[in-house]
Amino acid sequence: GGPVANALVTLARLGLNTALVSTVGDDVFGRMNLQELKLFGVNTTDVKQLSGIDSLYSQIIVEEGTGNRTVIQNTAEIPPIRLSQVSDGLLQNCRAVIIDSRANPDILEIVKMAKRSGARVMFDGGSVQEYANQILELADYPIVSRQFADDYFGNRDYAQMVQDLLGYGGSVAGITLGVQGAYLATREELVNIPAYQIEAGYYGSRGSIS
Repeated sequence: GGPVANALVTLARLGLNTALVSTVGDDVFGRMNLQELKLFGVNTTDVKQLSGIDSLYSQIIVEEGTGNRTVIQNTAEIPPIRLSQVSDGLLQNCRAVIIDSRANPDILEIVKMAKRSGARVMFDGGSVQEYANQILELADYPIVSRQFADDYFGNRDYAQMVQDLLGYGGSVAGITLGVQGAYLATREELVNIPAYQIEAGYYGSRGSIS
């Protein structure tokens, strides 16, 4: 789970070489995450697994009928990603980097090094965190949520907000708006993409956990 891990699994299933830089605990959730990532072909060499800490995990409650969801996350404190845990040659050989909202100075330096080697940077912004300005200045493809856009730009027109995202230097920007679809923009074009209409329901065995 998480935007970066989900994206890497998707790209790996499409046949691309992917690698994750992250930190997990040596608990059932950390082990499960690593096993599944490896199963789908994601390189986890640069995922640091530490004993004595809890991995981050979320429980997602979905309301039947509406599809509204509530995410409950544990409060585990995960040590930050460090530049030293990145394998030699990884940044020089990568074509693209995906980053989420939780950055630190080492992550920013990792992204800068990858860009200097020609990589493009995609930012999946779920919420406004520290270093949001610096991330937007590095991102070639900033794609943010409605919550990020509202908190960062204030309550304004989303068509204007997505243009404002391009002002940081990216080539394609987007804002995802749930049932209202999404806005995507380039320097030449603004597109409002409608959401797929679905019927929210329950697709599992009631009373069981799978």
